[in-house]
Amino acid sequence: MAADATECDWRATDPVTGEFRTRQERTDALVFIERVELLSQVGTGYAEVSLAGRVFPMLALSFSGDNGVVHQFASAERTLLLRGGGSVNGDVAVEVPILEGSHPFTGDFVSTARRARKIVEDFVAGVEPASLGQWDEL
Repeated sequence: MAADATECDWRATDPVTGEFRTRQERTDALVFIERVELLSQVGTGYAEVSLAGRVFPMLALSFSGDNGVVHQFASAERTLLLRGGGSVNGDVAVEVPILEGSHPFTGDFVSTARRARKIVEDFVAGVEPASLGQWDEL
């Protein structure tokens, strides 16, 4: 695991009910990563995370099966998508869960679920979003 005892603020899908829990948690990063691992075992999930006490940047992780998408909310006005790693052709649409329901994303922004989870783990370990990959502004 990439994360240490850094605290983070997060919300995520409940692994039992599949419903998004709107109540924000503040825990160390390892507790957040454990939740993401539980969702991975279920095979689908959505989570939002920022470093404790910081609203931005915030990353949102969406994944279903082997596919994942990462959003970066850099500010209230600025949202970016992480470029995919080439696991899905750019002209193919992949549906993953989002805050409410699901949404299709082109392969240009779809990574493997494993890569997407690793990006978020590195972020909660203190890596700046700009160092995590190429981002395209929405």
